[in-house]
Amino acid sequence: MIKNKSNLIFYPLLLILSFGINMDLFAQTKVSGRVNDAENGDPIPFANISIPGTTKGTTTDFDGYYELEISNSTDSIKASYIGFIPRTKVIPENGKLNFQLQPDVIALEEVVVTAGEDPSYPIMRKVIEAKEKNDKRNLDAYEYESYAKIEIDVNKISEKLRQKKVMQEIATVLDSLDRIAGEDGKPILPVFISESISDFYVKNNPLVKKEVIRKTKITGVGVTDGSFTSQFIGTSFQEYNFYDSWMTIVDKEVVSPLADSWKGYYDYYLIDSMMVDSFFCYQIDFEPKRLQDVAYKGTMWITKDTYALKQIDATIGKAANLNFIEKIKIQQELLPSDKDAWLPKKTRVTIDVDELSSGSAGMLVKFYVSNKNWVVNDPRDPKFYDQAIELKPEYRSFEDDYWEENRHEPLSDAELNVYSMIDTIKNIPIVKTYIDVVETAISGYYQVGKIDIGPYAVLMGVNDLEGFRLRGGFRTNTNFSDKWILGGYLAYGFKDEKIKYNASVRHIFNKERWTFLEGEYGYDVEITGLDKDEISSNPVFYTFNKLGFLRRPYYHRYGNFKFSRQISRSFEQQIAFKYKHFDPQFNFAYYDIYSSEPGVVKEEWTTNELEITTKFSKDERFVYDGNRRLSLGSYKWPTFILSYTYGIPDFLGEILNIIS
Repeated sequence: MIKNKSNLIFYPLLLILSFGINMDLFAQTKVSGRVNDAENGDPIPFANISIPGTTKGTTTDFDGYYELEISNSTDSIKASYIGFIPRTKVIPENGKLNFQLQPDVIALEEVVVTAGEDPSYPIMRKVIEAKEKNDKRNLDAYEYESYAKIEIDVNKISEKLRQKKVMQEIATVLDSLDRIAGEDGKPILPVFISESISDFYVKNNPLVKKEVIRKTKITGVGVTDGSFTSQFIGTSFQEYNFYDSWMTIVDKEVVSPLADSWKGYYDYYLIDSMMVDSFFCYQIDFEPKRLQDVAYKGTMWITKDTYALKQIDATIGKAANLNFIEKIKIQQELLPSDKDAWLPKKTRVTIDVDELSSGSAGMLVKFYVSNKNWVVNDPRDPKFYDQAIELKPEYRSFEDDYWEENRHEPLSDAELNVYSMIDTIKNIPIVKTYIDVVETAISGYYQVGKIDIGPYAVLMGVNDLEGFRLRGGFRTNTNFSDKWILGGYLAYGFKDEKIKYNASVRHIFNKERWTFLEGEYGYDVEITGLDKDEISSNPVFYTFNKLGFLRRPYYHRYGNFKFSRQISRSFEQQIAFKYKHFDPQFNFAYYDIYSSEPGVVKEEWTTNELEITTKFSKDERFVYDGNRRLSLGSYKWPTFILSYTYGIPDFLGEILNIIS
């Protein structure tokens, strides 16, 4: 009895102990982290995360994040992705494990398919058949809220560049670059980061677009959060549609892997099938048939039920010969609308620019766009789309609370650190000096409060008519007024001993329709065959044409009064009254046929003109630099200008002669 009682105690105790040990062995815990490209810090979507020696694992999402349940006995996990060197790391106690994978530079041997075709080809035929239905261009209209982020980093910093004084001054920043690049990545120096929240509107047939930029936040070395920069950081310049057979990338036409002529440019390989979000997808790899073709290499995921593009990871390599660009990578995730067409949810673009010389550095340019709150097939009034890019009055916002609430996803620790690093760099005295010099060299003006002094390119000159020439000028900026622009200059030639001058005033009535009234009066030396208005907008060209020997120069007294209005998105109308008096300084004479006396010879002449100009430029895009408007041209469309000039005898001549 005693023995049996002992067994009754021993076996339950053994069972409890065994159960406790087994519970410990099979207890589940979570490990999470992110997988990044060690070359540029970009996240790697759909990287494989696995437990070595098992078939258990998961994949990263579009932003490179993963989460995996493991048993307590698991001590390491492995990260791998096509084109990268796999890496296995020990799991830390806190369960947070990040990977930075190095690109695999091993060249693959050529694969020759001798019979049949890859299983991906029937799928691709279905994709092309469904293109029109799945393409967002099939919608009447769509609109959405867009969050855009741009980061520019300097990388590949050579030892020769590090020895320069300006780089030595920021050595302390360079020494801490591991905070940006990560433990396994290459060091990079951030020089620019921006964020923007905007509303984007598109109407098809005909295609018109409009972006209303609500808020921007810009920090950069030598870059200010002004209206000019803010117009370039939105979504307008970061649209990529792989359903378009040809895509324009850095002024090159790149054939899409979903092009109508897909089979003539690419080879395709069916790799796997898997669930992506809630969609069952085919994973298809693609690569150019010919190495020299400007085409992509990468992976795309095609939905099984609708044959739509769910996600794509596409790269253009150095073999495409895009000048100094080493690599361009485009990653995009799409979601279906309630009208069949698929719309871009997230887009990430990385451009890796190589060193221009042995003493320079490379550059990484990163774009990220996230879209949400879609509205489809609810077009606005046609006039709504007239202004392609519009800035809200209070577009600048540095308040952390606003961005924490409105950015589509939080910034990573590295991205938060970028802001502080850029602020540190741009406040170093020698860097600030470099910035001032470069800004003045680019714009030609130096800002002093409410006025800009310059342009410096025309400050001094020497020519055979004027001898040594000095000139000083100014123009007002938006600190003075955003509607009134005053400008002018004085110049003096020490050989001809004549004073030259110019005075101008412009009033902007409406920036959306770009309506203004302008008056100008001046006196200066000009060259036959060169239009004053054309060369004066380019200070460098203007300077070189006022140096040395002047070919057929003349003294030019002029007065202009002009009214201009943007009638619609494509039409601009101008009416101008122009007075011009020419005093040639070369052998020139003509008979005055209007003189009451015969045989009268004159050397000077005056014209008074009424000029009406109509300009048609389909879908021309503009950006605004303070109170000046700059044209970005008309994408793939010619510009037509119709001008009518009527000469009016002495219409303005007497008035301006009295003024002069």
